[in-house]
Amino acid sequence: MFHILSPLRGVLKSSATSVRIDNTVFRLHYRVTVTGLVAASLLITARQYFGEPINCLEKEGIPPTVLDTYCWLHGTYSSEAAWRKAVGREVAYPGVDRGDRRGFEGEGQTSSSRTYHGYYQWVWAVLALQALFFYLPHYLWKSLEGGLTRNLTLDLGKAILKEEEKAEQLHLLTEYLHRAKRMGLHRRLPTGYLICELLNCLNVVLQAVAIDQVLGGRFLGYGLAVLQNSMSTSSSPSSWPMAYDPMLRVFPRVSKCEYFQFGSSGEVESLDTICLLPVNIFNEKVFLLLWYWLLMLAVLSVASLLYTLITAIILPAFRIALHRLTTYRGEGEKKVVDGQFCSTGFGIGDTFVLALLEKNLNPLHYHDLLICLEEEKECTAELCKEKVV
Repeated sequence: MFHILSPLRGVLKSSATSVRIDNTVFRLHYRVTVTGLVAASLLITARQYFGEPINCLEKEGIPPTVLDTYCWLHGTYSSEAAWRKAVGREVAYPGVDRGDRRGFEGEGQTSSSRTYHGYYQWVWAVLALQALFFYLPHYLWKSLEGGLTRNLTLDLGKAILKEEEKAEQLHLLTEYLHRAKRMGLHRRLPTGYLICELLNCLNVVLQAVAIDQVLGGRFLGYGLAVLQNSMSTSSSPSSWPMAYDPMLRVFPRVSKCEYFQFGSSGEVESLDTICLLPVNIFNEKVFLLLWYWLLMLAVLSVASLLYTLITAIILPAFRIALHRLTTYRGEGEKKVVDGQFCSTGFGIGDTFVLALLEKNLNPLHYHDLLICLEEEKECTAELCKEKVV
């Protein structure tokens, strides 16, 4: 099984040389979530690990393989009335009734009393499509950022660097930041990042709604219903708890299928058979975990969006205070931070770039960068070397 998922292992790894251009919550979307969705999609299609996705009982000489293929293509159904009947006395299994329907109307059950299940044909595709949408905001932000952070980091991400090289690179970086400040090159970056975080929030909500539509309106309350059922079952266990299991309502393990054929007299005959759906044992767990994951991701994404909105746009003073806390290392550091933010007149876009550099530069080198930026004029290589060496 692990050889199927081996190509995904590198996605979760964070190389020491990789550049971070976003926050942890952002990475949960395009790394953890995308990897989990693709892994689930691959495992669902790997029949050798879970057996056949559907197995139907032989009926009146019709080969089981024919029934399996027919019922997989055209879907199975559950009886709504059977969910409220006693298992073992009135019905053989939750959602499976003895009602027989000859023709489309008339005797037995009607089509309105049935819930048809055809979504299991598309689960792998839905998960793969979700992975694509979860990666899209990262792709947009990466395109907007354009490798700027990687180019500005130079070798200053290394802990050990020759003093001459460090002074020269600090000079180049300081000169660029001052020129970019005057030209306003970074003004659009915070807005672009904020839009991508907003897309992350909207994507989580829209994905939950889309899954709810695919599963017949049973997903939005799925995780809460399973939790409530588990608590009620543990407090007052019944003789057949599966009859009340919400997972069976959404992902039935046993259902029925109606097969039509021509009889010997030329009339259309309707035969119904019971089908086992082993694939739903995996599906119900995947979507239960997905429900809780989307809920957690939605909360974290909204919090991250608000944090970015406050620190990057609404309250610049709050951003300065946070920056001071992360860089303060001595009595003279307060002056350095005040000078870097106030004396040089850096705007929102410039401080946003500095926040990105803080994630990727060695802390000591970043401290020296702030010392160089303290000067309102552009630092020369000699001045940088004089102040930081």
